[in-house]
Amino acid sequence: ATTNKHVGQIYHFAIPTDSDAPTGNWRATATVGDNVFNKTLKVETIKPNRIKIDYDLTEDQILLKGGKYIGMSSAWLHGASADGLKAQVDLQLVAIPTNFQYYGEFEFDDPARKIDPAPVTVFEDNLDENGQAQIEIEPDDEWMAPGRLKAKFKTKVFEKSGNFSEDFFSVKADLYDSYVGIKIPQTRWGSNFIPKDTPTDIEIVTVDENGEVSGNRRLYVGLYKASWRWWYD
Repeated sequence: ATTNKHVGQIYHFAIPTDSDAPTGNWRATATVGDNVFNKTLKVETIKPNRIKIDYDLTEDQILLKGGKYIGMSSAWLHGASADGLKAQVDLQLVAIPTNFQYYGEFEFDDPARKIDPAPVTVFEDNLDENGQAQIEIEPDDEWMAPGRLKAKFKTKVFEKSGNFSEDFFSVKADLYDSYVGIKIPQTRWGSNFIPKDTPTDIEIVTVDENGEVSGNRRLYVGLYKASWRWWYD
């Protein structure tokens, strides 16, 4: 295709693909004078959903400590319930910065803890006669979250033919119902610093998952001195 029409030096090329064009990497080649430019483009066959998937979840933050039930419902786009269809729900937990209003100078994340971002299947069963199911999320002892999380849900509902409709959504999540924040003094250059030969006050605050002060908490505080050397020593 060739064109000399543009809007603000932006040229538009409408490039159709056949309905049976294979999914994969395609290459676009643009020739401008004696210059040739190549760009790899992703072309994917998109199959529209035929089944609607809804979750009974109105809040934008959920507490996972102790377990959590989330209601799911599914129906065909023409209105009939998706009764008896197989569904699969995968959950991926990703660490996000733990910040609370009024405590921006405090550090709430634990750098010694890491959470595995690999998805886990939290539901794999048939929906009931109303096209509904209760998704149970039971925290695993190996979920060592450094702080707050983002819970990403990937849901598939399978038709009898094997085709499926899918849905994605995410929500903020907490594995803990309380957090401890530490405020370490800073130097004039903005780095945290504790002199070893001078008494130093360190501020500590405890809040709940909503950032509200949570008093009367029993804390265990440890201070460690870590020695290190250059590798060639």
